[in-house]
Amino acid sequence: MKHNLAKNVSIIITTYNRNNFIKLYLNFLDQNNFGGEIIIGNASERNEYEELNVYINELNYEFSIKNIHFPKKENNMSFSMNDCFIGGIKEAKRDYFILCCDDDLIIPKMLDYCEKILDSNNQINGVTGDHCWINRNYIEPPNQTRSILNKDPIERIQNFINKPYHSLFTLVRRSNVKKIAPKNYRDINFNHFAADWSWILSIIIKGRIKKINKPFLIKQFHGENLHLKNKNHPFISYSEFKTKDYYQDDVKSFTDFIEEQIVETYAESNKIIPHEYVKEIQKFFTKYENFRLNKNNENLLKIYINRFFYYLNKI
Repeated sequence: MKHNLAKNVSIIITTYNRNNFIKLYLNFLDQNNFGGEIIIGNASERNEYEELNVYINELNYEFSIKNIHFPKKENNMSFSMNDCFIGGIKEAKRDYFILCCDDDLIIPKMLDYCEKILDSNNQINGVTGDHCWINRNYIEPPNQTRSILNKDPIERIQNFINKPYHSLFTLVRRSNVKKIAPKNYRDINFNHFAADWSWILSIIIKGRIKKINKPFLIKQFHGENLHLKNKNHPFISYSEFKTKDYYQDDVKSFTDFIEEQIVETYAESNKIIPHEYVKEIQKFFTKYENFRLNKNNENLLKIYINRFFYYLNKI
């Protein structure tokens, strides 16, 4: 059984000056019998990149490891992560791939399970599962993901907006997901449009997603996670973004990218694109923007209900 899990999977990891996370990740995969391919999109400074290369060359793990240098070109994390992911996808050789950061541990046994689902059902483009936050003091298994099984790409984004989630952590077919960010992402000022929100929607648009009700991803909570709103948080809020003079241009770039992905998806499946598709994209964006503006404005009743179910789940 040694190292035979998820042999047809490429895990594409982006990292910047965090060799300790990569070393832990590789050791975790080795201990859990991963048998596929690791591609590290490494934006680190030259000395950090070379130090990791030396470490990898001394390993005798049975899975493939590629450490590829995509040096950070400017002080913009989103652009750098795009460079790493896009370059990593081009290097991937297995039929399926999954994108993640260096602190997102994907469980090989579950990857293998998802790989078999994709092998047996060509109507499904991606498979995901539950995300579990973990640190030294607790494990929190929230049910963050879900299936989106609509056949039509416009219907999929409409379904998605009813209960959005981060679809980046989805095992997908390499042949289907070829583009995850706008070509002009370096011209987009709002980081989320340039990167992670484009990743999310690309995966949703490109095909049906099945969710398995099993722990799939271990997200390490370490106090420096990107989503934390502290003094080091690199992104402005959506409400602040709306006040900027580049707001309209960035919205157009983002919705143009969504439209491009939808048109390509219809063409690839030889379907006729609906006459009203542009209006549907605009309707979707209006709902999506409203979600982003009001994401943290939950009423007290909803907060207490969520807290109750959280503790019930823990018990």
